[in-house]
Amino acid sequence: LVGRMHGVDLRPNNIVCNAAISACARAQQWAWALKILSMMENGSLRLDTISCNAAMRSCSQELLWPMAVAILADMFSRLCCPTIVTWNTLMSCFVASFQWLQALSVFGMLSFNALLPDAITFGTAISLQEERGQWKD
Repeated sequence: LVGRMHGVDLRPNNIVCNAAISACARAQQWAWALKILSMMENGSLRLDTISCNAAMRSCSQELLWPMAVAILADMFSRLCCPTIVTWNTLMSCFVASFQWLQALSVFGMLSFNALLPDAITFGTAISLQEERGQWKD
């Protein structure tokens, strides 16, 4: 649909593209989500935190945690401010890929980025510790 907008002289904006990326993530269509993100990047649209978070969310389905890390790195290079949602999404990508130590390292990175963990962050960290049999730590 986003691609068809060009054919009828409609220009997609961030809201349309972000909604499309989110829909792709929910439908587990990571390749389409990343294609839309790339289309935004190559067009006149500025990637924002919502775009990147949605694209990262699509990477939690298929062991694509390296792509989620790349999106985060791209956010920093574009001076796009990651939020607690960004870090929680990255943490979820690691969990889905059984990268438990990396997921826990995200918890430690929050303080370097002047963010406080929220209930989702704590819940994920506790679940990881339980999964690893280290819930007493």
